[in-house]
Amino acid sequence: MTQPARGDLRASDADRTLVEEVLNNAYVDGRLTRDELDERLGNLWRARTFNDLAPLTEDLVPVGHQLTHATQYSTPAADAPVARIDTHNTTQATDTITAILGDHKRTAEWRMRQDTNATTVMGTIKLDLTQAVLESPQPRVHVNCVMGDVILRVPAGVAVSNHVSSLLADVTLKGLRPGPNPITITLTGFSLMGDVKVIGPDHVSFADKLFGRA
Repeated sequence: MTQPARGDLRASDADRTLVEEVLNNAYVDGRLTRDELDERLGNLWRARTFNDLAPLTEDLVPVGHQLTHATQYSTPAADAPVARIDTHNTTQATDTITAILGDHKRTAEWRMRQDTNATTVMGTIKLDLTQAVLESPQPRVHVNCVMGDVILRVPAGVAVSNHVSSLLADVTLKGLRPGPNPITITLTGFSLMGDVKVIGPDHVSFADKLFGRA
């Protein structure tokens, strides 16, 4: 009996879960839009063979890397960005960020106030603090997340105190490097069928581990 080609072999739920993590990390990194992520996730769980899975990540991972690289782990860079704080010229008003059926991004240099309200309904809010200037050593972010995503990327020297209530939702903290006397960001609010993610400098994505890019 002729054996099927490798790509024609049936994929398992475990295989699909691995691809799902690659796609989710690509979305967090900004390599996929929300619409692209949703489309690929829909195709993912309809996939039956490895040939069905391959197109979902072929533009996200380098060609030619083998699964044997999965055991290669990296040491996080010692020169990772460090949190910056400036308590002069602060703004007392709460910073309000809203994303309804869309995306809102804060990147590069910007000032994070003591209080931030982040509200999203079926949208995405991405706050990159790696080059931001924080106006308080204890900033507060109040989250209202309904079927959306709130993603914070934080530098070294930041700790997170999580008080977000969740229902059919996930709140995850990955790769934080608080160090001594860290700035502490307090998260409050709620997430309903959404995701709240805080990603630190020591986070290495599954895709990087799997394909030896770390």
